[in-house]
Amino acid sequence: MKQTRWLLLFALIVLLLPWLGETLFSAKGEPREAIVAMSMLESGNWILPVSYGADMPYKPPLLAWLIALASWLFNGGVVNEFTSRLPSAIAAIAMVMTGYSWALRVTWRRSAVIMSVVTITSFEVYRAAVTCRVDMLLTAFMVIALFEMYRWRQYRDTHAQTPGRSLTRLLWIALLLSGAVLSKGPIGSLLPCLAMGVFCLVRGDNFFRTLIWLGVVCILSFLLPSLWYWQAYQQGGQDFLNLALQENVQHVNGPFTYDVHLTPWWYNLWTMAIGLLPWTLLLLMVFIASCFNGVLGKALKNRKAWSEPTTFAVTVSSVIFLFYCLPAGKHSSYLLPLCPFLAYGVAELIGHMQRQGSLKLYCYIIFGLAVIAPIIGVILQWVPFENVSVESMPLWRYPLALIPLLGAWLWFHEKKFPIRNLMITTLLMFLAAGSAFMPMFLNARSDLKGVVKVELASRDHGPVFTYTPDSLRGYYTLNFYLNDKLRRIQQANTDTLSRFVLLTSPEDFQAVALQHPDFAADTTHLLEHSCDTHRPIVLSRFHRTNQ
Repeated sequence: MKQTRWLLLFALIVLLLPWLGETLFSAKGEPREAIVAMSMLESGNWILPVSYGADMPYKPPLLAWLIALASWLFNGGVVNEFTSRLPSAIAAIAMVMTGYSWALRVTWRRSAVIMSVVTITSFEVYRAAVTCRVDMLLTAFMVIALFEMYRWRQYRDTHAQTPGRSLTRLLWIALLLSGAVLSKGPIGSLLPCLAMGVFCLVRGDNFFRTLIWLGVVCILSFLLPSLWYWQAYQQGGQDFLNLALQENVQHVNGPFTYDVHLTPWWYNLWTMAIGLLPWTLLLLMVFIASCFNGVLGKALKNRKAWSEPTTFAVTVSSVIFLFYCLPAGKHSSYLLPLCPFLAYGVAELIGHMQRQGSLKLYCYIIFGLAVIAPIIGVILQWVPFENVSVESMPLWRYPLALIPLLGAWLWFHEKKFPIRNLMITTLLMFLAAGSAFMPMFLNARSDLKGVVKVELASRDHGPVFTYTPDSLRGYYTLNFYLNDKLRRIQQANTDTLSRFVLLTSPEDFQAVALQHPDFAADTTHLLEHSCDTHRPIVLSRFHRTNQ
């Protein structure tokens, strides 16, 4: 049993950690978070550091703290892609290993392994695990806390004579929820407590007893975060308070002062299906087959026969899903906490359908992808396609790109479809994606290629400003690679300057030029397509004409 645990941990480490720094930042979300940690290290302000000249952090600071710590430990205090993504990867590993330990207590060891593999190879979980965003950190704290609350509920009833140990476990749960609150806000504690409360009531627990112990946990979880919120308010004042209300209250149904992806409730069904890929294909096949043979209807009607772990997984998933149907603004990352519990369902499903045609068909699909996808990816290195930009792959990445063929060879060699080979092949496919194909596709999109020209212009022509009509947008990728030297021209005093550099889109350049009639500008093209704004960027050298 210990050997399996260590083997699983080794697989997770190999899958995630070595490749975190291989992919450049290619979307605004990652560098925006990383710049906060960069500002912390440079300014020494660990409460409410200002980045991009005047931007307050959108989220509580735990991720930035961990990035800064990782950068100090492993890179001499310099923030880079690896140290920025390391907290997310470690959080994902901790969540999967905790899920494995929980499943090991409530089901078979093989099901626990399957649940772990399904969790980390779900598209949304894997993407969050290798991305510098708060979502993986929040999800890990929430999910681990839910697993611990499940264990505490059992421990409370079976160890009533040892209240000291029970209290220690309760404090540990509160500390985990504090981490969730410091990752993204109060929802990190409120939602897990709500989900656990519903589960307790479904299992027939006393209402007032449930309310008291969950209320105590929730209150304790806010003690540490409240210290940060108070200190942040002391520094940021009303501006910080408005930002906190915007992120935690107004985000539900408005009023919105920023761009929000407004979608109907069924959008969550779509994002949940995408987030669980490739395992969504298996669930779809099973669903179709069960509709014909009536198995699904019998299972739903026989809910009283569900085991307690199954009820727990179904209840938590349902509460989280329904809760995130309420906000007008939705995002695929919000449903991340569902994935480990859905993975438990997939593991139980696989355990009961080894000889069924749906599983065999799914194995054929994965077998085919393991052969076709790597070959197509390598072909793209040599045969250019219109509108498909790729980075040249170094020779050492080719074996990693083709490593899924090893899983296909195992299947071909054994001429059967054991579950072990399915898990190994899926892991190898994600290993190839993270180590070879993500850098190949995403690095070609990064704005890093424009940094040298901006640095030369700054050296010769003064400070660099940016302009975007929306104050919440900006060139965060360029700003990260320029060590947070960019400033918004709306917040700058150009009256004292004789010359400066401006980065903006061709469409927005005229708006700045009209506001600076005493300046002339020499404009050159910088980037065809910014990975942050999805628009071209021009570099303009402004110089005063009345001197």
